[in-house]
Amino acid sequence: MTMAVKQEFEFPKLKTFRARLVRVIDGDTAEVELDLGFGITATQRLRLLGINACELHSKVPEEVVLALAAKKRLGELLANNGNLWNLSITTSKTEKYGRWLALIVTKDITMAEVGQQLLAEGLAKIDV
Repeated sequence: MTMAVKQEFEFPKLKTFRARLVRVIDGDTAEVELDLGFGITATQRLRLLGINACELHSKVPEEVVLALAAKKRLGELLANNGNLWNLSITTSKTEKYGRWLALIVTKDITMAEVGQQLLAEGLAKIDV
């Protein structure tokens, strides 16, 4: 007699917030202020979901150049440009360093997903 094992799959509980940039940490990490509603905000460190940029403290000079370019570009993509809450953050969980893994979409004409933009520009790689 065999027993069937019931596997349950639960979709992650996605949360979406309006946000604005506080500061860029590196090419795939930023600190943002999240609008939680009712005049309540929280500052949180986010890591872009699904991508990896070169490390700023790499011993390989070419990687440091790419890391600096990715950090600069991330700052440009997340810049406020007059729209107070210019970002849409969707997240569901943290990673091993406590940063929230997030999809960040700019709320401008492009409505670009920031991680995909960095990939397209060769400033990040897919994180597997």
